[in-house]
Amino acid sequence: MSARSDTQGAGRPLAPQQSTPAMLGDQVYSALVEQIVRLDLLPGAKLSEGELAAQLGVGLSPVRAALRRLESEKLVVIVPRSGTMVQPINLRMSRSILEARLPLEDLAARLAVQRGTKKEKEQLLEIAVKQRDSERLQDKLDLDVLFHSSVYELTRNEFLIPTLRMYLNHSLRLWHYVSRILESENWTTVDSVTMAQAMLDGDEETAAAQLTEHVGHDGQEIITLLGEHGL
Repeated sequence: MSARSDTQGAGRPLAPQQSTPAMLGDQVYSALVEQIVRLDLLPGAKLSEGELAAQLGVGLSPVRAALRRLESEKLVVIVPRSGTMVQPINLRMSRSILEARLPLEDLAARLAVQRGTKKEKEQLLEIAVKQRDSERLQDKLDLDVLFHSSVYELTRNEFLIPTLRMYLNHSLRLWHYVSRILESENWTTVDSVTMAQAMLDGDEETAAAQLTEHVGHDGQEIITLLGEHGL
């Protein structure tokens, strides 16, 4: 499937509310991240600042601020005098994401064990059980995202949390790509119950090993599928 050449139909206006310029920029950023991750804006699609502003019901300034932020996270590419496009997907990038993400997930698991409360860890286990018992793949994915995001919050580290969210967004985009664009039927999932139980038990080593195995499994499966399609 080829990338869309414009942004028509990519989004909906943001709900009107009292916002500072910074808050509005965050809202535009979040809306564009969702569209890119879920492939409403396909890899390689050209982006028009004016069209995005019109679709989201905002001015050009918050759109430009959001695009600069997305560029810093390598979700878009801005070429001077040529325009902006959604970051293409390829095998090299997928390997780099996994390589950078794995040690940070290990650290996140250890910090979550050390700093999370018993109640917070019990909530993690509840999420993991729901994920394991869900029958729909999309439900499993949504709960997996919630699980990882919750682990990140337990680190209590204001630098680590946004970095891990960035890598999670990239990984989600890759998942949607291999599942929807490549129409892969070979996708499997790993449940999070064992690692959640280890966190609740205070077992730092097992929690870290389980989380990195989980992330590594999914990342390697994506790399394999991309390689099979010559990307």
